[in-house]
Amino acid sequence: MVDRDRDEFGKARNSRPRDALGRPLPHGSQGVERIPDDLDLSPADSLTYAQDLLDRGLAFNAHEVLEAAWKNAPDEERDMWQGLAQLAVGITHVQRGNKAGAAGVLARAADHLDYAGRHARHGIDVDCLIIYARTLIDDLAMDNDIEAERLRPRLRKIT
Repeated sequence: MVDRDRDEFGKARNSRPRDALGRPLPHGSQGVERIPDDLDLSPADSLTYAQDLLDRGLAFNAHEVLEAAWKNAPDEERDMWQGLAQLAVGITHVQRGNKAGAAGVLARAADHLDYAGRHARHGIDVDCLIIYARTLIDDLAMDNDIEAERLRPRLRKIT
């Protein structure tokens, strides 16, 4: 029987440290700081935090922040937040060298963002992010090199 990390309610928790790309490291290793499982920020704070993580090349951690926002969002915003979380997962796959996985997740991200586009809120640049995801998919398909700087999309419209 495997001894698994569980919270007081028996829900599985993963307390293993992770590297900058979100890959599990052996117990006792030094990893990057984890995003709390119970993160509950305002939409503005979630976007600011996720943008900072993306800007530092920590797309996996940005995904965790955006996933928490998705789980806490009102129904009418869920597709938008899901698309943002998937966008960060797609970027994580690019960082890890998983082109096929990246293309699939980025396509789902673009679809969710496209569906949510008319309901976009919080200054999120949905149209630009859809173009970003689809262009990234095309470049992956053509086996183009993708510089690290390009994996730091702007989540909000620049005003």
